[in-house]
Amino acid sequence: MYIDILDKVKDDYLIYYNSELLKVKTIPEGRYHSWSYNPLCFKFSNKITFQKLNNNGINLYSLSEELKQLYLKVEKYIDIHQNLKTKLNKVFLSDIVPSHVLLPFLQLKEKTVINNVKDKINHYDILLKIETVIKEIRLNRIVLDENHPQFVSLNNKKPYISYNSYKVKTGRMGMNTGYFPILTLNKEYRDIILPQYDYLIELDFNTAEVRTALSLLSNDLPEIDIHQWHNQQKFNNKLTRNEVKSDFFSWFYSKHNKKDEFYEKLYKKEVLLNSYFSENKIITPFNRVIDCDKEHFLNYLIQSTTSDMFFEQVYEILLYLKRNKLSTKIYFTLHDSVVLDVNHKEEKHLNNIKSIFKNTRFGAFMVNVSKGHNFGNMIQQ
Repeated sequence: MYIDILDKVKDDYLIYYNSELLKVKTIPEGRYHSWSYNPLCFKFSNKITFQKLNNNGINLYSLSEELKQLYLKVEKYIDIHQNLKTKLNKVFLSDIVPSHVLLPFLQLKEKTVINNVKDKINHYDILLKIETVIKEIRLNRIVLDENHPQFVSLNNKKPYISYNSYKVKTGRMGMNTGYFPILTLNKEYRDIILPQYDYLIELDFNTAEVRTALSLLSNDLPEIDIHQWHNQQKFNNKLTRNEVKSDFFSWFYSKHNKKDEFYEKLYKKEVLLNSYFSENKIITPFNRVIDCDKEHFLNYLIQSTTSDMFFEQVYEILLYLKRNKLSTKIYFTLHDSVVLDVNHKEEKHLNNIKSIFKNTRFGAFMVNVSKGHNFGNMIQQ
């Protein structure tokens, strides 16, 4: 069966399309197909298969020019009401778009989705978790400091963060154009970002990719900074952290089989190669299949696995926030860190949230915690 959940209206009623527009408290039992996940689907995602995930993230409107033209007609009515500052979350789509425009669009959308139904891909579950997180983040309006010197230049973007999980073949995040550029924002401008509530908390995995490599090799994870640990074990604390970091990564991702007896005992690249690489592709622990050559297998394996593991933990944080009906929210993510917008009345939950983030499927990862009243002045706790 097909379903398209369109809106949530008074008293938690849902409006959805299934051959006709229906208004219900919950969707009937059954298995459904839809195209893309949206936050209205959160409670029902176990009943719905989102076919965009099985079709490599393709834009639905690229599959049908007729559907694209119908969508543009619908979008015109939405744009008119947005320009009039109508609050769309309080006005149902059918109140905005005439039925002679809306219904043909929904009918052809259903037909197009059904014509592109595929079996679930092997890494569907992690894709759905990622989609759930990034669509939730997309709802957050980013608060900018209007007195900041960069306010004018940054305020010309939509004040939301819109990630694209299909821009990088390993699954690391890219950005959709036209939105606030959190992934490329100059560090010196981060202080323009303010919380909606009381303060920001950043949870950041310490040397996440290195810990992922150790975990995949079933090695114990140090409880201190990895580069500090390398410094103790290899250099008797004679180097700076940056020197140790440079020394390690110049070996770890070396394309020339650089030799280093100390690192080779801990990070057995050949074991990883034999376990995850075959026939010019890798299969990650999250069942992603990524085409690559032998030269790039390690980079792709570690980058992809770390990214998926990170989003799996952020998804668990999201479940915790929803389960406890907290107003504290996941504001955005940045590489291996997640930033929370915290209501101070709920700060008693922060230790639980940190514990959730820390305890991954690969073991307990060290987490750095920082706090600040803007994102440019975060103080490590």
